[in-house]
Amino acid sequence: MAYIFGLVVGLLALRVSLYFLDQSVSMYFDDVALTMVLGGTIAVAVIGAPWHHVRELRRGLVGIVFGRNAKHASIIEAGLRFIQSRDIPRGTMASSTVAGEILRDGQELLSLNFTTQEVENILQERLHQAIEKQRQVADFFLSLSKYPPAFGLVGTVLGLVNLMRAITEGMDPRQTGVKMALALVATLYGLIVANFVVAPIGEAMTKRVALEHFHAEIALQAVLLAADHVSLLKSQEMLNSYVSKQQRVNIIGKLVKDAA
Repeated sequence: MAYIFGLVVGLLALRVSLYFLDQSVSMYFDDVALTMVLGGTIAVAVIGAPWHHVRELRRGLVGIVFGRNAKHASIIEAGLRFIQSRDIPRGTMASSTVAGEILRDGQELLSLNFTTQEVENILQERLHQAIEKQRQVADFFLSLSKYPPAFGLVGTVLGLVNLMRAITEGMDPRQTGVKMALALVATLYGLIVANFVVAPIGEAMTKRVALEHFHAEIALQAVLLAADHVSLLKSQEMLNSYVSKQQRVNIIGKLVKDAA
């Protein structure tokens, strides 16, 4: 939701700027510029998109637009519940998160009596592969953000070529400024698409990948603690070391309180 809010704020700032200039939005509309920028950007996206990671691509887009990031405390509590009962609490994490996948895979490996070292090796590799797929998707959008301004420049060149021909054919000099302004609109469109839409998506995905990686590391540590049969008290202190003092979980206190 932060992406949507930021996009709205950016577009509102653009609209207010036009208000201060005493100009309407319609003055900046040009179908040639729009076709060039959007068409070119979509063409590059189709060519360069990591379609072999389409699941991560879809999840990433849906996540930054509609999703909510899990809190550190909820991940730690889920890990402690897993250590306590070797079961994954329902409703604590989305099934699509890497941390959730690590806990589920860890539960399966422990039930098959894999050793702690074997569990660690397997889950480390699965964690790496899952995060790498998401990182490739984020890098794709960051790379894509350089193309809209380039296609905007192409649109501007097309507009200027058309302007020069019109002048040669005897166009009214008073229309020269209008046509030149429309030609420059293509560059404006490219900058808006790149800096208001594509680049922020890449930045948001990069931030989300880093958070998923952090939560997956906590989940992996919880599985290893469960594999070593570490006490709940020691496990709680270990997992709480990942976060600040304000975000720490006291599940033992909750259990004592519930028992009383």
